Amino acid sequence: MLLTRGFTALVDVRQMDAMLLSDFIREAQSDAVKAGIRKAARIYDKPTFIRIQADQIHKKNGLNSKAFYNVTNAEAWLDESQ
Repeated sequence: MLLTRGFTALVDVRQMDAMLLSDFIREAQSDAVKAGIRKAARIYDKPTFIRIQADQIHKKNGLNSKAFYNVTNAEAWLDESQ
């Protein structure tokens, strides 16, 4: 699948128990930034350490990402212009 610069991503991490692959995730996010991702919304079911860890990785990669606890709000944020 080919992506066009300015694409967005909705990432559902509600069932993730641990983020043991932080190096892999960091590399994947870096690739997404290079490919032209505009922003990513992450869905959680509750506040977790995984959210804090992901926030730090996103900042380091320069990925415009935001955490949500509601899919509708996440999709609305993704649909907003920069």
